[in-house]
Amino acid sequence: DFLRKIVIFFGTYSLELYLVHEAIFKAVAALDIAAGLKFLLAYGVSAILALVLHFVVVLVLRALRALASLRCA
Repeated sequence: DFLRKIVIFFGTYSLELYLVHEAIFKAVAALDIAAGLKFLLAYGVSAILALVLHFVVVLVLRALRALASLRCA
């Protein structure tokens, strides 16, 4: 069940993950920490920022739709 949730997450937020991962991986690669910690940090931060990006885009789209409906009314 846990593995299924992970696969669903990566499928749902794949675009957002794609958009944020490169910058995060480059930043984490420059850190002087153990490789295993780099791995966890890079994937964890990428997942969090993908969620943030997704919800910001949803909020912007809602605001634009509300603005458009006000102009059409």
